[in-house]
Amino acid sequence: MTGADLVQLLINVVNLSSFYVLFAVGLALVFGVMKVINFAHGELYMLGGYAVWVIMAVFGGRLSLPVVFILALVVGPLIVGGIGLLIERGLFRPLRINPFAGFMAAMGLSYIMQVLAAKIFGVVDKSLPTIFPGGINILGAVTPKQRFVVMIFSIIMMGGLWYFLMRTRLGRGVRATSQNPESALLMGISYNKISALTMGVGAAMAAISGALMGSVINIGPFMGIEAIWKAFIIVIVGGMGSIGGAVLAALLFGFLDSLIMSFGLHQFVIMIDAVIMLIVLAFLPQGLLGREV
Repeated sequence: MTGADLVQLLINVVNLSSFYVLFAVGLALVFGVMKVINFAHGELYMLGGYAVWVIMAVFGGRLSLPVVFILALVVGPLIVGGIGLLIERGLFRPLRINPFAGFMAAMGLSYIMQVLAAKIFGVVDKSLPTIFPGGINILGAVTPKQRFVVMIFSIIMMGGLWYFLMRTRLGRGVRATSQNPESALLMGISYNKISALTMGVGAAMAAISGALMGSVINIGPFMGIEAIWKAFIIVIVGGMGSIGGAVLAALLFGFLDSLIMSFGLHQFVIMIDAVIMLIVLAFLPQGLLGREV
């Protein structure tokens, strides 16, 4: 393997890991606070992808593609975040005392959203024009500008989430509720408000990841299926509800998946990841970093 090959592998690792982090952390955040397994997270990701396609169809002839793309990254997450609030209020909150019923309801919602998307947009995947054409040469390795922009946006979003959780009052309320809901309630923190906020943020993050990936892959009604299984593997290995664990596991699987794909073994990625998950759980049942946000 040449030096350029190593640089290319490193770029692929960062690119893939940044997407894994952005998508999986939203799922980990929702579980950490609400203790519910949101199986419909993949469909919120799918809606983010369709948001880019719809906004480009409406404004593509009036504005430049980069401007339309940024507009989609703002409008799409706001809409999907609002849908997340409705899901929390109408589905997860009434089933709060029965997590298994909440999981089954989320699974049913997932299938309903897939069918609705197929009916509205059709079963044929949609492709977008190249928004940022060309490539970037880094020490002999070439990466498309499109993927580089996606990577940068993902890193910026994760920095924004870190600042929100660590430096804002609402973020500290989210962390307190995740770690000890009873103590947070005694401190005057509303569990209902924090749950709604968490679901809205998690849904918006799923939409952002879908919008970003929708610019480099085809958009379809079933694009969330593989993504949600990958997110579950990452969240379980990192530790259910642990954002730090999700970040660590995303970096781990970003490296492993990039390495596997560099050998042309794309079809074995999910199987190998599942085996790694089972091995980790055999020795660390709580995951790499436990369950705390």
